[in-house]
Amino acid sequence: MTALTGATIQARYKDLLIVSNSNAGIDGTKRAISDGEATASKLELSTAAVNIVSGFELNDIAAQTGSVLKHEVGGLEFDANAIADGGIIVGTASGTMALRASFLTAGAAGFVTHELGGLEFDLSAITTDEFLVGTSSGVVGVRSASQARTHLGLVIGTDVQAFDTDTTKNDVGNTFTVANTFTADLTLVSTDAGAAEAPGLDLYRNSSSPAVSDVLGALRFKGEDDGSNKITYGKITAHILDPAALSKDGRLTIATMFGNSLLDNCHFAGGMWMDGATGGDKGADSGNFGSLFVNGVALPFTKIFTSSDQTVAAAAGLTLAHSLGGIPALVQGILVCQTGEHGYSTNDRTIINLGAADGGASRGISTVIDATNVEVRFGSQGIIVLNKGTGAQGTITDGNWKLVIRAWA
Repeated sequence: MTALTGATIQARYKDLLIVSNSNAGIDGTKRAISDGEATASKLELSTAAVNIVSGFELNDIAAQTGSVLKHEVGGLEFDANAIADGGIIVGTASGTMALRASFLTAGAAGFVTHELGGLEFDLSAITTDEFLVGTSSGVVGVRSASQARTHLGLVIGTDVQAFDTDTTKNDVGNTFTVANTFTADLTLVSTDAGAAEAPGLDLYRNSSSPAVSDVLGALRFKGEDDGSNKITYGKITAHILDPAALSKDGRLTIATMFGNSLLDNCHFAGGMWMDGATGGDKGADSGNFGSLFVNGVALPFTKIFTSSDQTVAAAAGLTLAHSLGGIPALVQGILVCQTGEHGYSTNDRTIINLGAADGGASRGISTVIDATNVEVRFGSQGIIVLNKGTGAQGTITDGNWKLVIRAWA
């Protein structure tokens, strides 16, 4: 009261706070606190409560937004009694939250949408083997197994391999149209008791325009080098030589890593030949090699020349190109009987000495060899042979015989 000392009643009366209650003072009803001239404040009092109607601040910072009371650091307090079943406090804008009477808003059949776009589902609406999948941008739905595979890009037979649920079967045909990696052994088993080939593994290049030199497929045998690089150390490939329906030809090639390069080594088509062998494929039942070894020792002869049947005529000469690429190391003459004589029958063959056979007469064969040809000269008095049955010497009848020359290098 010292602050009122010396002041007029009119001057100080306005600074007094009162409760307008017909001079009954504070009771159980909240009443606004007013000044002496009845200007109401935001503060209400009763015997049970103190209430700030609006504009509540802490340290000059608004602590209330509408009916929501803020924490000192920006948090919120809500009257939990005002939250109905399903209600929630949600963000409504940047930096703003509010109480919502209903947490959910209507969505598609079987599920409802959260305030911010999330989803809740009525699990009772989902049947056996159904899936929850994205069906379009920002949209999910309940789908069957087949529909889910379509939405996920897992169509059986197109994107993934079909699985046979019968685990007792080992003879199910499977076709892989996309890359697959197996990290364990793969075993093909057939229980067929017949004589036909089984099981089978097909590498099928289903080309609409097959052409000469197409590579049909490859079996690659890979490993790592000491630099952790994935390397092909061996490979088997198949090629088309002729795709014509009535004259089809193919080739199989084996390649190995050698000298830090993957090299074709051996080919199979009509015959078999090494990659560097001159002349390539020599046809059915043939093998063409650049060199041959037995127990590490090179064979003395790797090339052979055989002439056709040559006419025998006294004093005549023959020049036979051998194509051995060098001077032959060995030359052999064979007389082939055309009409029987001296104990020989037709098609009998006897080796003849390539040189003078009768020192007292001009009978025999002389031979000269070089890197290109084998040159033959018949004796002017013919050729002698020993009788097949008696061993007696006799001169052949030229027209009854043919000469074959063979040479090796």
